[in-house]
Amino acid sequence: MGGAETQFRNLINGLAQDDQFKIDVFVLSQISFENKSKLHDHVNLKSIGLNFNKSYSNRYIRNFWYIINYLWVSLYLICNFFRVKRYDTIISYRLLMAPLIPVFKICSKKVVFSERTASQEILNKKWMAFLFNYSNYITCNSLVTKDYLELIGVRDVKVIFNGINYKKILPVKNNIVFKRAAVIARIHPLKNQLIVLKALKKIEGIIISFVGEITDKQYMTTLEQYIKFNNLSDKVEFINFTDDILEHYQKADFVILPSLEEGMSNVILESLLHHRFIISSNIPANKIINKNRGGVFEVLDENSLIFEINKLKKINKSDYINLLEQNSIFIKNQFSLDSMVNNYKKLI
Repeated sequence: MGGAETQFRNLINGLAQDDQFKIDVFVLSQISFENKSKLHDHVNLKSIGLNFNKSYSNRYIRNFWYIINYLWVSLYLICNFFRVKRYDTIISYRLLMAPLIPVFKICSKKVVFSERTASQEILNKKWMAFLFNYSNYITCNSLVTKDYLELIGVRDVKVIFNGINYKKILPVKNNIVFKRAAVIARIHPLKNQLIVLKALKKIEGIIISFVGEITDKQYMTTLEQYIKFNNLSDKVEFINFTDDILEHYQKADFVILPSLEEGMSNVILESLLHHRFIISSNIPANKIINKNRGGVFEVLDENSLIFEINKLKKINKSDYINLLEQNSIFIKNQFSLDSMVNNYKKLI
């Protein structure tokens, strides 16, 4: 499940525990709607599936469906506004949804919009600042994202860090053997799994588990062809969408996050919380949290990744255990679910 979606499910569940809130959840994707078991059953909470997402390879057909779906979501919200009552607050996220901010404003007294990535796409769309500023509040989960938004002219950006569930925390592994690594991310070019395979071709004694939904079939084909051509099939496994992500942190000796772009990565936060060393790509959003807590490699250089893996293999055991314990304490202190929910309550 995607990091942003996980965070907003946590936010919804947290708000629903407070009886002063009655919440309608408009779920864009039918797949997500059918998987709504992640939303707690609560008298104050109602889910509504809009079936917004459609995936087409042809750009013109895809853009046509975007327009149709924008009109559908707008019409639904406006009709709901006239039929029932104006919402006190609408909270939304994803750059894709920003064009609907004026509609959200019509249908509510207050709009809270959250941008979740530190992407160059933000800098390339300066005109979006007008829509963002039409909201009452703009939030993000990363200082890097805040900087990007302010560069395009978005005012009064509020940083609310992700909240991580730490009711159950995995211990440090007793036997330190750096043999099995997990790459936890959807299969997509932006997640950069190919660089891991290129490193795997040159390094011995490592098995990689790629854990995540396939969201780009063409990229998955590219990965499969690379694995076949370089005889890596016995060193690689793919695990599709999973609800039990803790199982894969449990199996992993360490974690690799090779993304080309991120906001505040749940994978980094969860790895640090669960006493797993993480080697992440050297991009601003990753480096700001993982520098001095894990390994950082140059994003398109497999030799840099290999260097970090080999450095990890040589680490002093006592220093390693102390680092993991300090990392876990840091996450518990700085990234609690209660803190995230309470910060949104203040805005509402």
